[in-house]
Amino acid sequence: MELLSAPGIPAPSGERPEMASGTGSPAYKTAWLNYTRGAPLTDEQTSILQSVGRTNATTGDGLFVPTTISDEIISLMIEQHPIIGDVKNLRVKGNFTINIHTGIVSGDADVIPVGTCLTGEQNTFVSVTLGGFQYGKLVEIPYAMRAMSIDAYESYLRSEIAARLGHAVARDIVYGNGTDRITGIVPKLLAESGTPQVVPYTEGSLSYDDIVAAMAASSKPAGTRNIYVNEETFWRELMTIKDTIGRPIFINDPATGRINSTFGVAVKIESAMQENDILAGKPDVGYVLNWNQEITVGAQDNLRCLRTDVVGWALVDGAPTTTKAWALLRPTPTP
Repeated sequence: MELLSAPGIPAPSGERPEMASGTGSPAYKTAWLNYTRGAPLTDEQTSILQSVGRTNATTGDGLFVPTTISDEIISLMIEQHPIIGDVKNLRVKGNFTINIHTGIVSGDADVIPVGTCLTGEQNTFVSVTLGGFQYGKLVEIPYAMRAMSIDAYESYLRSEIAARLGHAVARDIVYGNGTDRITGIVPKLLAESGTPQVVPYTEGSLSYDDIVAAMAASSKPAGTRNIYVNEETFWRELMTIKDTIGRPIFINDPATGRINSTFGVAVKIESAMQENDILAGKPDVGYVLNWNQEITVGAQDNLRCLRTDVVGWALVDGAPTTTKAWALLRPTPTP
């Protein structure tokens, strides 16, 4: 099992398989970009693509996305959707079950009186089983775009794939039903009868006490805490909150000196959040995301429509590890 600091980016030790096969080279990237947009290939570029194809034929991986483009797509996804980079990311092929340590019931480190034996440690774990759901995005490249420079085309392709795949994955980390897509945090919270993890508030009147209640509800287990909200809700709800003596709490957070945090907790704009929903939690211990198959891009010429169809896809699964790491602030229903 390989842990990642961000999906699609290699762990500190070891070499990615596509680097070993030559897909990290500038020559391969140029050949691949020309291939995906249907531009004529030189003999050298054809040879490079065929060589990589033969190398990867036994694994069924097909034509690898150039390393730099794959990593840049992931970086763009995280830049646009911070929750993707904040949750625990794995890269494990195939279905698997992971046991995640959530606490120590007894036997933790303590003072031991002379002549007393150490108590055996009793740990608590949660088992999460992950498979994979296909997330894809079709990018249509008109023949007229073949006249674009390589750099312009690369930027366009990266942005299109990252924007849509990133939104789909981030949306389902939060709201996925777990049936035909990855399991989201919010459905798990709402499924708990009478859960204290859902904190109601009055729309247009989010209070200091509401934020405190959400912090208390998501206080276990220990981890790095963030608040996620879309931009409209950030300005309409969070920026109008005042403390108990009437001061706006987002003027300047004394704990960090930043305007985009409160109580020392970073507030991150996440466009995948629904309007009025505010999610507070500890993503590094509260959610696990597995990239069963990382970003893959294929292309097919569509002569009838005078375009090249480029598809970016990934095989992904994810699930909350504990609801106690999360709290949802949501307005009470209108009577």
